[in-house]
Amino acid sequence: MRCKFTALLIALLVMVPSLLVIPGAMAAGVDTSDADRLMDQSWNGDNIISLTEELSNISSNYLAYRVSGSPGANEAADFIAEQFTSYGLQVTMDNFTMPVWNLADEPSLTINMDGNVTTSDGIRLGSFNCESFSKPTSSNGLVGELVTLPLPPASNYGEVGKKSIDRQAWSNINITGKVLLIGREVRWSSGWEGVYKNKLLSQPPAAIIYDYNYPWMSYAQQNSQSSSGGLPLGEMGPIFWNLNIPVGSVNYSDGQLLVQTALHGGSVNMSVPTVISQGTHKNVIADVNGGSSSTKLVLFGAHYDTVLSEGYVDNSGGVAAILETARVVQEAVDAGDLDLKYRMRFVAFAGEEMGLVGSLHYVSMHRDEMKYHVASIIADSIGSSDLKVTLAGSDGEVDLNFVADEACARLGIAHAYQDLAGSDHYSFMFPYWMSNELNRAWGKDLAIGRGLESTSTMCVYSQPLTIYDDMGSGANGHIHTSLDSREAVENGEWADEQDLRDQAQVYALMALYAGIGVYEPNYDYLPYVIGLVAVTLIIAFFMLRRWKIKF
Repeated sequence: MRCKFTALLIALLVMVPSLLVIPGAMAAGVDTSDADRLMDQSWNGDNIISLTEELSNISSNYLAYRVSGSPGANEAADFIAEQFTSYGLQVTMDNFTMPVWNLADEPSLTINMDGNVTTSDGIRLGSFNCESFSKPTSSNGLVGELVTLPLPPASNYGEVGKKSIDRQAWSNINITGKVLLIGREVRWSSGWEGVYKNKLLSQPPAAIIYDYNYPWMSYAQQNSQSSSGGLPLGEMGPIFWNLNIPVGSVNYSDGQLLVQTALHGGSVNMSVPTVISQGTHKNVIADVNGGSSSTKLVLFGAHYDTVLSEGYVDNSGGVAAILETARVVQEAVDAGDLDLKYRMRFVAFAGEEMGLVGSLHYVSMHRDEMKYHVASIIADSIGSSDLKVTLAGSDGEVDLNFVADEACARLGIAHAYQDLAGSDHYSFMFPYWMSNELNRAWGKDLAIGRGLESTSTMCVYSQPLTIYDDMGSGANGHIHTSLDSREAVENGEWADEQDLRDQAQVYALMALYAGIGVYEPNYDYLPYVIGLVAVTLIIAFFMLRRWKIKF
């Protein structure tokens, strides 16, 4: 009898824990009904459009638009802070010091075909603009001979860099102290860029004007600016700053006119009236009041600075998404309609176009708190036709890939996974490496060491974005051009307001799901548990029959 009860006890010890595990394995993660209901009842897509337009209007009031640290950026930061405060969030400003760049007057470029500035053949080029963070010319402008450097033949984008620069031809052209006209494509190949950099170092020009060199770029009737193109970023390093070279750019048509000017020995008068100083940049931080007592948090961010454009898509729409999401969340928490597993923090970053300056300063200034960040979701340039999300890692408590899939499925919005380099999510994924790049470009050492990385980070964006996407198809994007504006969107020239509404709503639902701790249920071990229970029950059945135990 004793052996019988011992065997029966062993069977029960195996079966009971297995039965307890089954509900957990079969549970559908977390109940999302409250979050779904908030989307149905509280979300207001019209707020997305009005907030995006308001931020674009702020940009249009300033020559330097919302370049980080400029008056336009500061007005935008104050507006964002006021919105968060009006919703009831706890708002703080993280201020940090970096170079501040502004325009005292409108940049201009005038050509003189015959090279004589005293004659009346001057033509002002309407597409010209300086690059953000360009060094200034003198107050009277810069008059200089225009020269150009030839690039190798390339019939399409894929052939750029395949043929070598003609070093002999370049060596025969002295660019020292002259205004250099060169195709922007020279920077699309690391090999070409290296030769270009050496030429600048050996023969520093007085100024540089970028155009488009190849006929297959003839559709580019808006000049596309680089992020901090006057510094610049990337492999060139701060070479233009070190050599004190003003930098501007023109579209394809005006570039062709400049080529003819250079071939005929003409000159240009270039005015870049910039003002550069050390000043304050602001990250706007807003924490949801209440909803969770956890020390852990999920961060939702978007940069509010621009290049020299209104930045309707890049990134007024992203800022509008975090603002409207914050409103919905705080109102629901205040009404007792939403219980959060994690604290929710919204951050409007400065200086993304400077090289992730704002988000890197956030990581640096909150380094002791970074261990409590379980996930980060960045909104950058939403509103174009195709919704994209970057693939998140799995080192956090929140499975962002599952969150994105569930939110898109719930709202019926198609999405695709695709990497995006150079947005603020990189500051959380690779803070050590990106801070080294910041130090190399700007000479600002944030002393960010290893160990602060989090791959539980995602960027929500859209495509096409740049004029280089789907080249010449008519379906390309227009960020970093004059068409990244409210007027262009209203005229149907690229982004669509409904796409912006839809993608912002996806972002908001992702934020809600992340805040309540939605996770993907794990069914991997369920068959083994069911099999173990079945075997245990069979053994128990035959044991009971053999021992003739009656109930």
